[in-house]
Amino acid sequence: MVAFNRNATSCMLEIPEFILGQVPYDLADCVIHVKRALESSRYAVQYVFPRMLIVSWGQATLPSNNLIEYNIKPSGKLAITI
Repeated sequence: MVAFNRNATSCMLEIPEFILGQVPYDLADCVIHVKRALESSRYAVQYVFPRMLIVSWGQATLPSNNLIEYNIKPSGKLAITI
């Protein structure tokens, strides 16, 4: 079931750990790619460990409590900061 709200200005996106029938992928790389793609389209995106993105648009502000910061190391790997 999908909940739909015309006044919503944010949503949560959970990246699947795998997709049956598809080539395995690196979860951290996938999260980084999706986050960057959304941000390049001018969405506000907050990462929540281990595979959740909160996507916001319009006048919405992202919640700051209980979220975990991330950094992308020069090697391209994901570094989690609690």
